[in-house]
Amino acid sequence: MTEEYIETKEEKEARELCQAFLSQESFGTYNRKFAKVWNINTAILLAELSDIDSSSEEEGKQTEDGFFCGTTEDILERTQLTRAMQENALKILVSAKIVQMVLRGSPPKKHFKIDYDNLHLAVFGKKGEDEYGHS
Repeated sequence: MTEEYIETKEEKEARELCQAFLSQESFGTYNRKFAKVWNINTAILLAELSDIDSSSEEEGKQTEDGFFCGTTEDILERTQLTRAMQENALKILVSAKIVQMVLRGSPPKKHFKIDYDNLHLAVFGKKGEDEYGHS
């Protein structure tokens, strides 16, 4: 007869910590093409803004004109991009007309909007076609 294994409190905590560490929520992705064209911080910021955009839309937190709020602190927590890194990356994305940034509210908070048409042009070069020339 086999004895039933009973997990200790320490083993359970270690298992849960490792599971949390390895979960999808613990990983971020970025586009390698953007990292080559601009830099890795810009690619990471764009990926994070896209994630915030998607979740804001799902949760109904976007403004009527499609902007969403993303604080420097929240982005730092999720990406480890410092304020300076975020500002430099945002300058690139704004100058490329891929992201719009406005201050709204009191106290003012950054609100973003991704221009997916311009992003598509940056990725594929032609409006309405993918990288293989398909519409």
